[in-house]
Amino acid sequence: MQLTDPRFLTTIEPPNFVSRSLFWMRWITTAAVLLLVWLRPESGRAHVPPWVLILLFVAYNLFIDLLRMWLPWFRFVLWQATVDLVVISIIYSLQSEPGGPFFLLFFLTIVCAAATLPFWLSLLYTAIVTGTAGVIEFDFVDVTVESFQQYHLDTRLVFLALLGSGISVLLRGLRLQQQRVQAAREEVQHSTHLAEMRKEFVATISHDLRTPLTAARASLGLLSLSATHHLKQDESELLENARRNVEWLNLLIDDLLAYNQLETGTLHLECQPVDLVLVVHNALALVQPLLRQKQQVVALDLPATLPTEGDAQRLGQALVNILANAHHHTPSGTHITISATRMAQAIHLTIRDDGPGIAPVELETIFERFYRVSPTTRGSGLGLTIAKQIIELQGGQMWADSQPSIGASFHLSLPSGLNKGENFNDTQCSHC
Repeated sequence: MQLTDPRFLTTIEPPNFVSRSLFWMRWITTAAVLLLVWLRPESGRAHVPPWVLILLFVAYNLFIDLLRMWLPWFRFVLWQATVDLVVISIIYSLQSEPGGPFFLLFFLTIVCAAATLPFWLSLLYTAIVTGTAGVIEFDFVDVTVESFQQYHLDTRLVFLALLGSGISVLLRGLRLQQQRVQAAREEVQHSTHLAEMRKEFVATISHDLRTPLTAARASLGLLSLSATHHLKQDESELLENARRNVEWLNLLIDDLLAYNQLETGTLHLECQPVDLVLVVHNALALVQPLLRQKQQVVALDLPATLPTEGDAQRLGQALVNILANAHHHTPSGTHITISATRMAQAIHLTIRDDGPGIAPVELETIFERFYRVSPTTRGSGLGLTIAKQIIELQGGQMWADSQPSIGASFHLSLPSGLNKGENFNDTQCSHC
């Protein structure tokens, strides 16, 4: 970067905290120099008393503070660093000996410059300050090895250079870290904003689709009941196909809404005593149009009742998603069995099919969101994810096992409603 590049000469506007820190540093350093001068009352060069030099620096600081108060846009930038160097060089050259109390002012101007100037410009400024201090000190004594050893000129200059460059490097690292943190914060805010827009969009679109879809389902149902005997074979098949697609759209909308609520943590479960057998029958009725399309047969092996506690609607949605998954991933003519076992502490429900099965490596990944066996597989990839989360929210568990070429089984374990001494309010349903 060239010196003529405007970015090189750009100075950093110090935040309020830095401005206040520099303000107090200047006055504390002034007080420290005053204390050292009071402890070592010596006359300066040209018979200038040290207290006069102190008053000169105090007056300069007051002028700078008043100037910044009257003109808010007047900040500590390159012009003040330059004036600082000139004023401090004059004061230091008028003291009585090299390395006196006023040498601290060189440290002050280097720290102030490093906090406000760009990195490379602050390094250049440190070199100029070090060189200026060295020239003034060479004017105090004869430049010999003995004089260097006596007055420690080399030590002071090296320490001055190391301090300035070290602070510049440290502050540059802090600024870069601040920029990275700011960029990460902006990215998180942008991602959060996009996520909120996505969730709002999904909720709005799903709600808007629900009304016409409900009307279409009702119309097709009435048409099927009243006109079935008057339609030709191909017309009946067309009507049935329309009903299947409407049911499929309804399942997709249910999944979108449920997933959106699960993501935002707003899914509300209305827990109450439930007969799981009734939930199974209701879920089966919803997917029957899909199952009939592929001549898939469902056999039930259930007891008379399966009392549990939970949200019947959400439990039905989970069962519908599992049955729809079996429908999509098994060929025509597949047999699906729904069986259950009631125990003292839990109810075990199993949905088993005799399809091609699931590969062992996929038994866990099938529950991940948007996972599909192949890109051509029909579905959103959310059905099993939503089903598993719904079951777990109601205090249950869901898992799968399979044997290739024999079939797949999905197991649900739900708290039993037979626990004595347990009332409905003590249920494990975490979102009720």
